[in-house]
Amino acid sequence: MLRKKKLKGGKLEKKQGKIGAGNWIDVKGVSQNKFVEEQARMLKRLIQKIVNNSNNPFTMEDIFVITPFKNVAYQLTKELKDINFIKYENGKPSNVGTVHTFQGKENKVVFLVLGASDKEKGAANWAVSEPNIINVAATRAKVWFFIIGDKKLYQSIGSETITKTIKAIDDYNRKIDSKSN
Repeated sequence: MLRKKKLKGGKLEKKQGKIGAGNWIDVKGVSQNKFVEEQARMLKRLIQKIVNNSNNPFTMEDIFVITPFKNVAYQLTKELKDINFIKYENGKPSNVGTVHTFQGKENKVVFLVLGASDKEKGAANWAVSEPNIINVAATRAKVWFFIIGDKKLYQSIGSETITKTIKAIDDYNRKIDSKSN
């Protein structure tokens, strides 16, 4: 679980605006058809934090929310309506959706909300068994890439994609942290 001190002024602010910055926000919960309510609440808080931070150049228009699962995209759309985040094109959300929604599009900040829990480990495995989903999500981000998901669950799958993703995020953040000290 993300600790409040990180949200209030720690590592996230040090990395904001750094090209290639990424974070895995570890949020566990029980899923219902792959949707994890705790992950949605964290996403909402982070979006509000990013756009309300006076030191931050990002607006809601600078953010995409991507997920591997249609139901998670649908539920996130419902959750994010109350902060006026959802933008529509042709009657469909244009800033929240599955990976396929964002083919060929980029934005400054991208959140990949993995969803699923231990009770849906097969779905979690499908989401990360091939690098395509994470690669598409990560390459949509021009500045800052977040993954929100149960890190222990996804690590337990043994996916080479997840192992490499976590290593890349950790290596990059260590570099930023060493330059900041």
